Amino acid sequence: MSMNNQEAAEKMAYHLGFQNKQSKDGNGNCLYRGPNELKCALGCLIPDELYESKFDYGGLGLGWNACGLINYGPEILRNLDEDLLLYFQIIHDSYSPSEWRNTIQSYMNKFPEDVNKEKALEAYDKGCSDRLKNGSN
Repeated sequence: MSMNNQEAAEKMAYHLGFQNKQSKDGNGNCLYRGPNELKCALGCLIPDELYESKFDYGGLGLGWNACGLINYGPEILRNLDEDLLLYFQIIHDSYSPSEWRNTIQSYMNKFPEDVNKEKALEAYDKGCSDRLKNGSN
């Protein structure tokens, strides 16, 4: 059930494009799992049965960052590149959805070499397209 960096990058990019909303609590804090079934980029990598609320509210500060999730979270994340997860966490947490595509594109040169950058961007575009076909904003 583990995934590689390419699969993770494509899944996170697709998720951001499809969801098109930040996952935040009422105080504006980003969450791996938020209200209305929203998930952040990293949250979509965590299977429901492995998610624990301490990932958001406990552990390291307010919640666990990418490093905390890799080291102490679900085993499914342990083989993934920490920087890749951190870049997607920054994209979700620090930029508005209208900026996500351009921000993914600007971070692509920092992605690990085993990630096909164009396929990650295509996954984002497919998520956007599927969202629009689904009638969501």
